[in-house]
Amino acid sequence: MNCQKRGSFTWNSVRKAAHELHDGFGLKIGNGHSNFWYSDWLNEGVLCEKVLIVDVHDVNLRICDIWNGSWHLNMLHTNLPSDCMNAILSKSLILSEEVPDVRNHICFEGMERCTKDIVPVILNSKRNIGNLLGDGSSMQAQETRWIHWVKPPLGHVALNVDGSSMGNPGMAGFGGLLRDCAGAWLQGFCGSVGVAEVLKVELLAILHGLNIAWRDGFKTLQCFSDSKLALSLLEQPPSCFHKYASIIAQIRNLIARDWRVSFHHVCCEDNQAADFLAKLGARSVEQLVEFIHPPQGLPELLFADENQISFARK
Repeated sequence: MNCQKRGSFTWNSVRKAAHELHDGFGLKIGNGHSNFWYSDWLNEGVLCEKVLIVDVHDVNLRICDIWNGSWHLNMLHTNLPSDCMNAILSKSLILSEEVPDVRNHICFEGMERCTKDIVPVILNSKRNIGNLLGDGSSMQAQETRWIHWVKPPLGHVALNVDGSSMGNPGMAGFGGLLRDCAGAWLQGFCGSVGVAEVLKVELLAILHGLNIAWRDGFKTLQCFSDSKLALSLLEQPPSCFHKYASIIAQIRNLIARDWRVSFHHVCCEDNQAADFLAKLGARSVEQLVEFIHPPQGLPELLFADENQISFARK
């Protein structure tokens, strides 16, 4: 009698349900560090295949570089087809720095894989999940914090600064803006330094921001940065052999002038306007550009800050 080996009941059931389960095994966005162009994060094919060519300035962009609570497609040098833009704009993300972007690498390709091929994949996934969860058997609930930009006290001016490096080191720029106690725009700036580390542009953002504030006569200043390292170097200056000692010395000389300057660390979520300008600087070819009026794409973020609109942070 000819008996055909049928396989396990469980595996046969999974095969039958494959078309229903397929969508759940695409890329799942965690921290958004996957490449914007070369990973199938939309589950509609990689974006690089939908354009004639990806501009050299865009090749290293990650999802999190373009999404910061809303889409900043105006940052792109590459022209996207309208259907791609609509698909992206219809998608809302919640990024979590603690969780990497993950993908089921089998993705139901070649359903004839045998058990000996699949078991190592399952065990490796189990280890990865265990690393995410720690020693505990269940995920601890993460508390969501709602953060918004805080207006400076009456009579003070707020200077928000940021640096951006597409690769660290990579094409880098800095940016910042000055606002009054009502949140109204006073001045903005950005600039490019070519290929550099992010720490260098974080420090340059502070330096240029202080120079502009002093020149324009703002004598009571609160400076906000999301770089703890840059701020710590100003509190406890490194030795003269530090590679950015010259920039730090210039900043400290500015601080020592006859005015009141305080420094404060902020989260990325309430520094989005400065982040926008820093990324604008990274894409620029100018060493320094000053803005009397907010550049296109920034007024929406300014409106959110002025009206104390909160963003989620886990």
